Amino acid sequence: MGELAALGAAICWTISAILYKEALLKTKPISANIVRLVCTSIILVAYLAIIGKFGVLMNLPAYAVVLACVSGIIGLGFGDTLYMMSLKLIGVARAVPITCVYPLFNLLWAVFLVEEPITLSVILGAVTIVFGIWLLRQETDVGTA
Repeated sequence: MGELAALGAAICWTISAILYKEALLKTKPISANIVRLVCTSIILVAYLAIIGKFGVLMNLPAYAVVLACVSGIIGLGFGDTLYMMSLKLIGVARAVPITCVYPLFNLLWAVFLVEEPITLSVILGAVTIVFGIWLLRQETDVGTA
């Protein structure tokens, strides 16, 4: 089930990247991100109310609320605005793979902050990501030469 959820997320992100790029033809990244976040928040809160789980929000531990807020500010606020800026400047086909370098940063944080072990598959995955970004960079160099 987890793998299906991950594939579903990938499909949703693919569709949203294309929609973002189209929306960014007529607006600035920060404006598009604000509208997106407000609409998403309203829909998620309404969904919780409809399924009778709104009380879940009121029972969250303060620590979880603080971490969720900081995560939202960094990831959804700053990160997604930069992501939208990259979509607008270099397009979906190049921006999406480049932004997928984040597992490398996750790896570093996981190893140094929470002492997760580094496995061979993690190392191979990291090498694959770096190689993919290198390939994208080669395409840029060929196109500008």
